[in-house]
Amino acid sequence: MPTLFPSSLKGRWNAWKGDANHQGFVWDESILDMVCGDAIQFLTSLEKKECIYMSIFLEAKKHWVILEVNLDLWKLFVFDFSIGSITPNYLKKLMEDFFGIFTSFLDQSRIFNTHYMIMVP
Repeated sequence: MPTLFPSSLKGRWNAWKGDANHQGFVWDESILDMVCGDAIQFLTSLEKKECIYMSIFLEAKKHWVILEVNLDLWKLFVFDFSIGSITPNYLKKLMEDFFGIFTSFLDQSRIFNTHYMIMVP
């Protein structure tokens, strides 16, 4: 996925003015096209893919991780290359928003059989 993709998801998520649990949150079509595909924009569907990989910048770009969204296992794998620079519990806290974001996003795409997503640090 493009580098700006996770940031754009988080920006839309954080701009939500509804309840804190994001009940009723709806992703706009331009974002869902990134998963569902759009031939006009040359975007292929992720429907038959096993994994989505992306880098995510945390702590105002002071720390970054690689995220694997495993669509077969329905798990988020977090690869932190700066082991020891932050604690595992703090990393989990920083990733909590992305856990909700990807669960909601993939569910609304309607091309995956959704389950409860599990984060694996």
